[in-house]
Amino acid sequence: MKSLDRSRASLARHSLVAAGPLFVVLLLLPLFACGPGDEVLARAEEGDASAQLAMGARLSAPGEAHDLAAAVAWYEKAANQGLEAAQLELASIYEAGGEGVEPDPKARVRWFTAAAEQGNVDAMRALVEIYGDGLGVIADQKVAGTWLLELVEGENPQDEMDLAFRYFAGNGVPRNPGRGAKLLHKAAEAGFSLAQLHLARLYTTHGNGVLMNLETAIHWFKLAAEAGEVEAQNYLGALYAGGRGVEVDYEESLRWFRMAATQDHPRAQANLAVMYSKGMGVERDDAEAERWFRLAAREDPEAQFILARRYEVGEIVPKNPEEAMEWYLRAAEGGIAPAQALVAWAYDTGEGLERNPAEAARFYLAAGEQGDLEAQRRGAALYEAGDGIEVDLAKAASLYKLAAEAGDTEAQWKIAGMLEAGRGTRIRRTEAVEWYRKASLAGHPGAGVRLAQILDEGKFVQRDIEQAISLYEVEAARGNVDAMARLGEIYWHGDSTRRNRKLGVEWHHKAADKGRIASKRFTGVRYFEGGYGIPKRPELAYRLLSEAAAAGDERSDLYLGKALWSGIGVEQDRKKSLPHFLRARERREPEAFRRLGYAAVFGMAQTDQPVYEAYVNFAIGAFLRDRESAVELRELRQKLEKATRDDFDKRAEAELQHYNEVWERYRQEKARSRSSG
Repeated sequence: MKSLDRSRASLARHSLVAAGPLFVVLLLLPLFACGPGDEVLARAEEGDASAQLAMGARLSAPGEAHDLAAAVAWYEKAANQGLEAAQLELASIYEAGGEGVEPDPKARVRWFTAAAEQGNVDAMRALVEIYGDGLGVIADQKVAGTWLLELVEGENPQDEMDLAFRYFAGNGVPRNPGRGAKLLHKAAEAGFSLAQLHLARLYTTHGNGVLMNLETAIHWFKLAAEAGEVEAQNYLGALYAGGRGVEVDYEESLRWFRMAATQDHPRAQANLAVMYSKGMGVERDDAEAERWFRLAAREDPEAQFILARRYEVGEIVPKNPEEAMEWYLRAAEGGIAPAQALVAWAYDTGEGLERNPAEAARFYLAAGEQGDLEAQRRGAALYEAGDGIEVDLAKAASLYKLAAEAGDTEAQWKIAGMLEAGRGTRIRRTEAVEWYRKASLAGHPGAGVRLAQILDEGKFVQRDIEQAISLYEVEAARGNVDAMARLGEIYWHGDSTRRNRKLGVEWHHKAADKGRIASKRFTGVRYFEGGYGIPKRPELAYRLLSEAAAAGDERSDLYLGKALWSGIGVEQDRKKSLPHFLRARERREPEAFRRLGYAAVFGMAQTDQPVYEAYVNFAIGAFLRDRESAVELRELRQKLEKATRDDFDKRAEAELQHYNEVWERYRQEKARSRSSG
């Protein structure tokens, strides 16, 4: 980039070129006076840049000679020789194109850049806008900031103010609030009223390169207000009304509010309405207050929201819920987040508006994107469930994430699950783990357990059983049944930690007391069998197993049958034990066949062939690797003739085939039940 001194020299030579095509035409009128075949064309063909510019202007002008493509060719010849006027003409033509010339954003930028590098300020400003807003090019704030820095050396107040805001935001230039404040000061001191307004605002708060100083703020507000800045007038009204930086002076406040309000400044109109409603600096006048509120609410969404509140509670204006909702709707459409959340809720519940889930979802999304936490929660749930609208998991995930980032624990749990499963978003399991961790630390009942399970399983993170146990223990102490049961499993089996079967049973017992069915069965079996330092507790075992079976736990049947058969923990009743053994047999439990074989031997056969029934049950039990069944079968075979044994073996083989089919159907039903559940 050329130095500013060179730019200023170039600007002096071409100070009026930026005026555009009309000036070019006026500048070259003496050349146009020549006819076709005149010396202008000859000079242009000889390489004279001014003549080439003149030819471009002649051919781009309306009339019979108009030929934009030919004009562009002449302009490019002049532009390539460094003539700024031609470079600007080309940039202008390539912006919109025309007959025979296609729009060309890259060419537009190239020619603006060429003119800017020669110091043309209009070209520089064009490049700031083009790169700042991404007009035809990829937005590049650094490039925009660089050109703005060059412009500021020309000491234009508007440029100084624009650069100041880039320094405040670190937008295209390194963030430097102090430098930004100095530039605003410079522009304000030059009499630029908009800079005075922004500088005054700067002094109403700490940060952004200055210390809060309301007296200084008022000084700059007054200068801007007296120069006609209505926003400054409104600010002054508010400062005098609140006694901030000055003594409370309602009359002065009223004067400034009225000055801005009569220039159609909506916020000033609303503030003036408040003054009339409360009799501040003027006699209370509710009618005048309503008039100003309505004027403010014509265009200003915040004023619409204020007026809606007034109608809702009946302050200044008569209470009117229907009128309030109309104003809430207008404010919501105007982008006021609390209004959007309120309207969404009304559409969602049907209270105040006819129920419309689609509109509810739209306004929940709008309010949620502006940070309304309740809207994020409700909107996400609505999009996820699809209650009256089409399910949109992507929008649900977006809102859950916003709520999660705001610290909502339930949303953290939800977004973690969606990220883990890839529901409404790409699978991001590492991020899911972090959300589970945050929700767990905040006390979410499911997040700690899921995080513990992830660390326990080690599927997409490094397995850490010790940390998993710590998390399970925390959640178990909070009453989480799944955590209790998993601790029971870990300590019973000794998974990566010292085995402690007594502790394992204790944890399962706690889970059983909380209603976990599988833990009732596990604990019942352990108290039924004893061993491993676990005392037998027959009555408790029978109760727990009975509760598990009553709740649908089929694996409790075998032990209930054994308890009833032998009278362990319950009065002996072998007849009642048989249905339990029969159900256990249907689920391929080997001992159930042996028990039914015993029943046949003891005269409790299910058929009129007790010996055959006992033989078949012992045979199938032996096939299923039950050792005691094999012993019983061997002893029974010794008592039978060979012909009888051979007959029973064939029939037992057929029975085994029957049970194989039964067991396969049972397996398929269980698989379907798991997939649908």
